[in-house]
Amino acid sequence: MTSFDRFPYSSYTHPHSAVTTPGADVDVEKHKVLVVDDEALFRLMMKQMLRNSVYEVVCEAGNGAQAIAEFEAQRPELVLMDVMMPDMDGVAAVRRILEIDPGARIVMCSAMGAQQTLADALRAGAREYVLKPFTRQKVLEALNKATS
Repeated sequence: MTSFDRFPYSSYTHPHSAVTTPGADVDVEKHKVLVVDDEALFRLMMKQMLRNSVYEVVCEAGNGAQAIAEFEAQRPELVLMDVMMPDMDGVAAVRRILEIDPGARIVMCSAMGAQQTLADALRAGAREYVLKPFTRQKVLEALNKATS
């Protein structure tokens, strides 16, 4: 793995280290993803990481309250959400989204220091998690697990 493969250092992915989901190069319907993070740069990086895969970022939110509104309006198949955010954190948003749709597929993102909050999100109903900093491959693996 090169330093270019790690998030958040660069959005560039070396051509020989790119990981694509099987079938991503053919014309298939993509899984719609809501990306939630208070950092706009993170949301942009997720869009770039999911490019050329079977996942497509169709909406974004900067906090849990916005995530709930976007989820209700767009009904994405997956939610990729940070745990720690202002106004409404990821745990509270997970609970609310699952009240709206008990079958919602939520993948949490967390830094190493937030393991307790991450555990709370998983107990609340999130299906998977990925720890920051992460690679494109780890994000795709977590999304794949959440959809299976």
